[in-house]
Amino acid sequence: MQPHQNPSRAALTLAAAAVLSASQATCQECDLLEPTVAFALPGYTDNIEIANNLAFVPSRDAGLHILDLTNPTDPVLLGTHDTPGDALGVCVVQHTAYIADYQNGLQIVDISDPSAPPLIANAPTTSGATDVVVQGQNAFVTVGLGGLVVFDVSNPAMPVEIGSLQTPGHAVAITIVGSTAYIADDLKGMAVVDITNPTNPVLLDSFDDLFYTLDLSIVGDTAHLADYSTGLVLVDISLPANPSQLGVLNTPGRVADVETIGDTAYAADGNSGLAAIDISDPANPTLIDSLDLPGNANSIAIHNAHAYLATGSTGISVVKLNPCTDCPADTNNDGMLSPTDFTAWVGAFNSNAPGCDQNNDGVCTPTDFTAWVGNYNAGCD
Repeated sequence: MQPHQNPSRAALTLAAAAVLSASQATCQECDLLEPTVAFALPGYTDNIEIANNLAFVPSRDAGLHILDLTNPTDPVLLGTHDTPGDALGVCVVQHTAYIADYQNGLQIVDISDPSAPPLIANAPTTSGATDVVVQGQNAFVTVGLGGLVVFDVSNPAMPVEIGSLQTPGHAVAITIVGSTAYIADDLKGMAVVDITNPTNPVLLDSFDDLFYTLDLSIVGDTAHLADYSTGLVLVDISLPANPSQLGVLNTPGRVADVETIGDTAYAADGNSGLAAIDISDPANPTLIDSLDLPGNANSIAIHNAHAYLATGSTGISVVKLNPCTDCPADTNNDGMLSPTDFTAWVGAFNSNAPGCDQNNDGVCTPTDFTAWVGNYNAGCD
């Protein structure tokens, strides 16, 4: 935020006195996270991906379940492909599902008929396959201590291994942006890999300041790391070869996965369920809300204003995400609108803090006082 010229505090106080009443109003409570349904499934659900209004749920020794999400509060199980190993990860491309099947490597399944999805092909891996992402004609598979393996799947019926890379740790999950792969590398944090040439992936750097990174998502120039020990970790990746930590939030549980919508990160928080985290200030992520769920929240996918969580032995849980009205005039964040918020706004003005910027123009100036008065008089919905 840009600096400002300080007007007299007395002048602002007199102006405020002219427009504020002594009454106070309570800001309406908002349940950001609203539980709707828990849906039991065979096996132990480790992951969940959504495509074309269908949920694809790897469930270890029960294989891959496919659910219809047309009615978010009433998922319908359409079919299951029982893989030979432990289904841990999945990537869906059109009518094909690519499954990381741990001890049985990569399984490729035709899902054009979700009620009876047949096997197309399988490709063994030297170590247990944990996750998979398909980009173009290549499947990038994390294989634990074996790192990363790349398959040419231009013909899904004949996958061919074309490249590999040993990561520093234990590769458990992968996200790809452009020509860069970001790998959750367990005890070694995050591995950043150049995949410009899929036959020869190159390690750019390893962000290993963490303890137990299980998954990650990328939003712009920021990596959101789900770290089982540390919590949610935000990392600047504007220079992929030189990632640097921005902020950390130790959540109530054990973060296993994270998805982000706008300035809110939603974390699958292990035995503490679902956590909603404000990341508008990446250096200081703060917990907004949390919700206990049955089972252990291992993975999350967001679709049509609902969060779908894989919860282990209890199947999946569906949580409605309610947008909560912002209340910018509540500058002291006490849940009330009262003249004391003016004192808090003056403090923000004098320190050039984010709460000063009431008109959202990125600058702290006396015009924000007028905006604050307008926000105060408008109240909170």
